[in-house]
Amino acid sequence: AMQWVVGGLAAPVTYALARPVTRWAFLAGLIVAFDPTLVGSASLLLSETLAVTVLTALWCVGLRLATGRGSWRQWASAALLASLCVYARESLLVLIAALLLALIVMRRDARTAAGAAGVGLVVLVALLPWAWRNQRVLGQWCWLTTRGGISLYDGVRPGATGASDLAEVKDVPAVRGLSEVEWDAYFRNAAYTAIREEPGRVLGLIPVKWARTWSPMLNAAEYASPGMRIIFALWYVPLYLAVVTGCIVRRRSAATVVL
Repeated sequence: AMQWVVGGLAAPVTYALARPVTRWAFLAGLIVAFDPTLVGSASLLLSETLAVTVLTALWCVGLRLATGRGSWRQWASAALLASLCVYARESLLVLIAALLLALIVMRRDARTAAGAAGVGLVVLVALLPWAWRNQRVLGQWCWLTTRGGISLYDGVRPGATGASDLAEVKDVPAVRGLSEVEWDAYFRNAAYTAIREEPGRVLGLIPVKWARTWSPMLNAAEYASPGMRIIFALWYVPLYLAVVTGCIVRRRSAATVVL
């Protein structure tokens, strides 16, 4: 039930994000409210649901920081939301860094630079209890996750197709009996070895992963029926076209287009 509530909150947050940009902000909220992927994932215990809502809220604050002087309350809200984003999905750290860099480039003043540095510091401090816990439990300071190694290996392993397939990888004899940290290190080293030995093959996976990420239809085999593919294509192709159109129409607003 909490997943439904958190997923549903993405719609009014998107409305708040769009209000400074267009008088049709309610349409943006409705698009998110009826988004088939978000509706489906909100019924599952997935961290993506929380991450999407919190990230949208962060961008809502970020747009105001990009277009105004930025009060301490807005910077404090950005720091809190950024910390929640990293705890929900550690990979969002990349988007947070991109947001802070964009704010600094767009505003070009000491106040914004100091605010961005403050947000980064708060995120670091917020991760300290987690890193300390890992040091006590695992015997090693780990600021994000011990699943980064196997995720990297999943993407570049020999025979990788762009899809995720960890069913057999997790049970290879070489990792039996290893600690969590050793397990992570094993797969990370195996991933680096695969990249060094076949750089051309790994580079060839980039367009494959890109196409899967932006595919208007779901990649999962259980949703590959013609009916499901048509439904998702009818939803996402017009949405992608609307995004491109919006960027063209609002091209004079750097903050809107860049963010």
